[in-house]
Amino acid sequence: MPAGRPPKPTAEKLLNGNPGRRPISDDEPQFDGVPVMPDWLDYYAQELWELVVSDLVTAGVAKSVDGPALAGMCMWWGIWRKFDQLIQEGDLEYKTVCRAAMGWKQFSAIASKFGMTPSDRVRLKVSDKPPEEDDPLAAILKRRAERN
Repeated sequence: MPAGRPPKPTAEKLLNGNPGRRPISDDEPQFDGVPVMPDWLDYYAQELWELVVSDLVTAGVAKSVDGPALAGMCMWWGIWRKFDQLIQEGDLEYKTVCRAAMGWKQFSAIASKFGMTPSDRVRLKVSDKPPEEDDPLAAILKRRAERN
């Protein structure tokens, strides 16, 4: 995948317009369902899963296909929590601090894809509603009204 901005989802192009020159794809995959928590997650990872995944599903951000990415995010959270706890108890060895930093870095990279910070949510645009493409004139008028 080339570097740069990630592609805009088809639903967003149809809803907000497509000012670019790339054609609108009508074969973008659609997924449903709820991610299932794997049983191999440790205590901290399970705790995070139970705290955030239902909200992500409700927001339309997470579907069943996102289960592995969410599990990875929760796993890295668990790693960070484990080593952060050691640091809080006074273990400032280089390996401990590096492992905590690595856990946080990996967690935050995955978490950002799910909009888990305020700045990430600004960039994240998800719509459960199918785009209204029946009447092109109505879509143009709607966009024009939203701009004013």
